[in-house]
Amino acid sequence: RRHTRLQGDWSSDVCSSDLPDKRIEIGAQIENIYDLSMKDRVFKAEGWYWLKWPETINTIIKENGIQQEKLIEITNQVDSDTLLVEMEQPNPEQLSNGKYWQIFHFSGTLYIDEMPLKAFPFTKLTLPLSFELGPEILSCYPGNKYGCIGLETDKNANNHTLGQYAATNGYTLLGAETKEYLHQYTTNFRSEEHTSELQSPCNLVCRLLL
Repeated sequence: RRHTRLQGDWSSDVCSSDLPDKRIEIGAQIENIYDLSMKDRVFKAEGWYWLKWPETINTIIKENGIQQEKLIEITNQVDSDTLLVEMEQPNPEQLSNGKYWQIFHFSGTLYIDEMPLKAFPFTKLTLPLSFELGPEILSCYPGNKYGCIGLETDKNANNHTLGQYAATNGYTLLGAETKEYLHQYTTNFRSEEHTSELQSPCNLVCRLLL
C-alpha cells in the first residue's frame, strides 16, 4: 500500500502518540552511498538501522505475527524487489530497561524526491532516507484497537554516523540530520472502516537527510 514517493498531506497535529509504551525508536548508520544518478533522481545506499520497542509493542508484534523485518518500510525505495533487509540476530535482545532491540542491515535504490533543478549545477544536494512503520495495524487511524503507534528517533543513541565509504563523486558529505514528519494519506486504501479522507491513516516518518 506504500508508494515510491511520499503521497498525501503533511501536518504536525493530525495524529500522534504521546505515550511512551506506544512508540518505536529508530536509529541508523549509513555505510555506503554510490551510483548517484541525477537523470533518474536515484542513488544507492547500504547500512544499518536499529529499532527499540517496549513490551506493549512486543505483545502487538506477537499477537499479529508481524515479522521483524517488516516493521519498517523505507518509503522512498524505488523497487521493493531490489531492497534487501536482513536481521543481524534471529531474536531481539531485551535491554536492561525492558525494551527490545533489533538491528537490520539494508541496501537498496532510493528516490530523491526534492531536487532544485533551477539551482543546477548543484552546490548542495540532499539525499533522503525515509523510514515509516509498515504494518497496517501500526498505522494511526480511528478504530485501531491498539491506538496510535508512533515512530521516533532514538534520542539516547549517538548522532547518526556516516561510514568511511559514504561518499559520492563530486560531492562532499557534510553529515546527516534526522527530521520527523506526520504523513497523512489522502486515501483510506478502500477500507470500509475509514469512511472519509479525515479518517485516512497517518504515520510518523523519520527522514535521515544526508
